Amino acid sequence: MKTVVCVFAAFLIIFISEIPSAWSQTTEVVGYTIVTTNEGPQICLGTWVPPANVAQPGFCQGQMLDVFQLTAVSARKSADELNELLIVLTSIAEKLDVNNKQVEQLIKITASLAPIVQLDSERKKSLHEAITQRFDALPKDVLTNDLFKKELIKLREDILSKVDDLYSTRPAP
Repeated sequence: MKTVVCVFAAFLIIFISEIPSAWSQTTEVVGYTIVTTNEGPQICLGTWVPPANVAQPGFCQGQMLDVFQLTAVSARKSADELNELLIVLTSIAEKLDVNNKQVEQLIKITASLAPIVQLDSERKKSLHEAITQRFDALPKDVLTNDLFKKELIKLREDILSKVDDLYSTRPAP
């Protein structure tokens, strides 16, 4: 019986001495503390507080998970984030599609307006020439009076300005 008690005591001493050493084996990886325990590696999701006394185990201020639990939680979180990213990307694609359609419409409208703008430019030029020719064709004896001549030049400039305003502020169809 004494031998059994001695063997049991020796076994108990070895077992007790191994527990703190197992809890004290920690590794820091990517912000997580991996603690080697008798049940296998555990991950501390909080802050790992090392033991004050070597004979006692440290403790985790937070949640402890085994590797398989952390893998499952991480995979689920990754899947959720990827799903959210997919929703955002789909929304961006839809908005880009709408913008592309609007740009295509603007290009078509601009292309259809090009002949109108060219025609307006030609009309404006033609009107300028006709007005200038009419004022230049006035008899010289009419332009002898400086006051009368200044008023005619002012009238010509006002008419040309109105023509410019008319063709530059033409509304788009």
